[in-house]
Parts: sequence; C-alpha cells; structure tokens
Amino acid sequence: MKIEDLLEEAKFYFVSQKYDLAEKFFKEVLKKEPGNKEALFNLALLYEVTNQFDQAKEYFERVLQVDPSNKEARDHLDKLTEL
Repeated sequence: MKIEDLLEEAKFYFVSQKYDLAEKFFKEVLKKEPGNKEALFNLALLYEVTNQFDQAKEYFERVLQVDPSNKEARDHLDKLTEL
C-alpha cells in the first residue's frame, strides 16, 4: 500500500474514532517513512485525544525535530507540558 493510501486509511479511522486502527495505519506509514510529518502529527493528536499524554508529547517533539517551525505542534506540546 502506498503512503498516501495508508494515511487516508489512518485518517478515516481517526475521524471514525477507531483509534486502535488509526494508530496501526499511522505507525505503518512511519515504518516506511519515519519522518512523515503528517503521520507524526496525527499520531500525536490521537494520543492527546485518548489521554496518552506522554506518547503525545513524544510525537509532537518528533514533529518538531522534522519541522522546527511547526506552530501547531509547538502549541500542543506547550499545552501538554503545562499539565
């Protein structure tokens, strides 16, 4: 499966609140392309939504390693750090 298709599947499951399946597909993208910003960011959001804050922080940090100017990731990370 192509990365674009995996991302589409993952996002579909995310918005359908099937978080276990979404996580599986986002991680599949990251196996093929470890620096994929979209997968990293969405996985961070998934962990934030499911109250897995340590994992969310880790993935927002990974987004910032790949894209240091990503304001959304920075804002989410700052909010999580305040918890």
